[in-house]
Amino acid sequence: MRATARVFRRKVDLTYVQNPNCPIWPGALRLEIENVFNHAQHGFYANRWHIYEHHGTEKNALTTERLPAEVLVPPAAVIDIRERARRNPDARAVPEDILAWERRYGRLSDGAVVFMWSG
Repeated sequence: MRATARVFRRKVDLTYVQNPNCPIWPGALRLEIENVFNHAQHGFYANRWHIYEHHGTEKNALTTERLPAEVLVPPAAVIDIRERARRNPDARAVPEDILAWERRYGRLSDGAVVFMWSG
């Protein structure tokens, strides 16, 4: 039997944000998020995730080494909010920051990744 390639006209993003309330099979242990560092004490914020196999979606179709590089390295934009973050450690990037970036550098391309630089 010969394999044939399929071409799909549209993609559906089935991404589901991981959180302790993600739907999982009955009786399974849920994701636990433990705060390890906080800004007041440590100068930055970080959590430790305790996660179990099969919690959320999986990537079974291809192994990483078979993915084309352009899928792994998308175009990126860096939104610089360092000045605002110096005044307010809880500062965050807002839509106006992205619009300002686009006015300066041009429209973000589809699939672009946006990074926030808070210093």
